Amino acid sequence: MSETHEIRHFEEMIRKGTDDINCYFKLASLYFDKGKYEEVLSLYNGLSEKKLTIIEQGRVLYEKGVACQILNRIEDALSFFRISLKKIQKVKDSIEALDIKGLNFYSIFNLSQSEEEKIRYATKALDCFNKLKTQFKVREEDYSVNSYLAGIYEKIGQYDNSLNLYNEIIESSTDLHDRVWAMVGAASIYELKGDYQNSLTCLIDALKRAGNTVPTSKIYFDLGKLHFTTKVYEAAKEAFQNALFKMKEEILLKDNEEYKIDISWYLGSIAYNLGENEDFISYFTDLLRKIGTNHFYYPNINITLGHFYSEKNDFIKSRYYYEKARLSETISEEELKMVEECLTRIA
Repeated sequence: MSETHEIRHFEEMIRKGTDDINCYFKLASLYFDKGKYEEVLSLYNGLSEKKLTIIEQGRVLYEKGVACQILNRIEDALSFFRISLKKIQKVKDSIEALDIKGLNFYSIFNLSQSEEEKIRYATKALDCFNKLKTQFKVREEDYSVNSYLAGIYEKIGQYDNSLNLYNEIIESSTDLHDRVWAMVGAASIYELKGDYQNSLTCLIDALKRAGNTVPTSKIYFDLGKLHFTTKVYEAAKEAFQNALFKMKEEILLKDNEEYKIDISWYLGSIAYNLGENEDFISYFTDLLRKIGTNHFYYPNINITLGHFYSEKNDFIKSRYYYEKARLSETISEEELKMVEECLTRIA
């Protein structure tokens, strides 16, 4: 049965009033696969009158949080994750309970702004996932458990622990997707450790193994970032162009405007470094039309345009862009100092 027919089948069962909660979970999974996140929220809102176990309530709330996070409704996402945890906090440890607890802790850890809170939730997530591995000997979830553990260790700076877990997946998993994404994870760790050659090797190997089976836009994106970091600009340009082309084929990425903005910023920066002035101006002026003054890239784009026109001795335009950067809501102290120095120099 195709995914479309499966969706219609479960939608019909739910329309007829089924009490089988698994129909809701299966349909939600299909909606996630299709990028239908609003439909996930609507579907689960329809469960309000159903009698659910505490574990089922925790899962529903967690998945609503995931949908909100993808839709960039961060406060709503955090609220759902916290309510889910509150629901299941006293449930006796089991595979299902630890899985939901761990996922909620992991999600809050990723979204927290407070370093103290991040460490607290990272510790709790590590405890849950390690229990799944050691006490419950989870096998069917080995990849996801190891992946979450590796992600946490990476973000708290324990790179060797993270790398060991990714290598464990690469060596032991029988699933191609798992091995490919573990290679991408390992590449990220090698880059953080300053081992650019091994990072490059992992990404190239991941692309070869992915073939036409595993989505590759994000792999090309990571490859582009690596080449950009090492100033191999022509290779970076090709990688980002591939990332842009491949994203059109991927449900989770094709309508992601922020991802397009990321790629455009890199391509514009590469064009600037290669002296491809028409492309550089085209990318950056187009980005300024798409983003607001509170966007992360806003000060950088204006500063770079300011540098460009200063190099051309067009000080009117240069000053215009420096001033726009100076008034940005997201300019850093370092960037502000640079702008002030540049404005003083061209005064």
